Amino acid sequence: MLNTINPAAVPLAKELYSEIRKRIDEKKDKIVISLYGGSGCGKTTLATIIKQLFEEDGIGCYVLSGDHYPKRIPKRNDEERMRIYQERETDGLVDYLGTPNEIEFDKINKVITQFKAGQSLISLKQMGREDGDICYVDGDFHDIQILLIEWTHGGSEYLTGVDLPIYIDSTPEGTLENRLKRNRDENAASDLIRMVLEIEQTKLLKQAKAAKLVVDKDGGIHGQ
Repeated sequence: MLNTINPAAVPLAKELYSEIRKRIDEKKDKIVISLYGGSGCGKTTLATIIKQLFEEDGIGCYVLSGDHYPKRIPKRNDEERMRIYQERETDGLVDYLGTPNEIEFDKINKVITQFKAGQSLISLKQMGREDGDICYVDGDFHDIQILLIEWTHGGSEYLTGVDLPIYIDSTPEGTLENRLKRNRDENAASDLIRMVLEIEQTKLLKQAKAAKLVVDKDGGIHGQ
């Protein structure tokens, strides 16, 4: 129910849902929506509400988190980022972040392909935060028409099969502030993470050009 969600997010989610409904072909059996932007920009909350709104309208929606598809758990990925930076400095991080070297795009692209082919049970990766916390579960896609992927890299050139890419604008400073609020990682404010966020922002601004809808920093929604 929507009353379990932060009330401040509901009006924006409803407006975004209205814009989504205008832009999707509901005659298609399977539709993939990608909701992407920096960490802490509100993707997960918006995706949760939008899923509920679809279901209230009798349309099955499955939310998939792209955060499960890095090759390594977060702390091991930070170790890999540091190793790369020590060896190749900033250029190395640019070549690593958000690419198939860091993210298993092949696996999430396979999920999209299977979904659009009408497969009812699809193997989904689940990522924890400790060594050994990676497993696979069967997702039930019976009667699901909308696959809603929410993650940072959802506008990437390496992601295929997305029908409606939606970019949520944010800043590295805002991302860092939200990471600190969530106390997500011990090194959330480290020099390495600050550098990573700056590089991700450059890549996100490039990805934003491919979006069909953009949510700006003030909550305005624009088509492009």
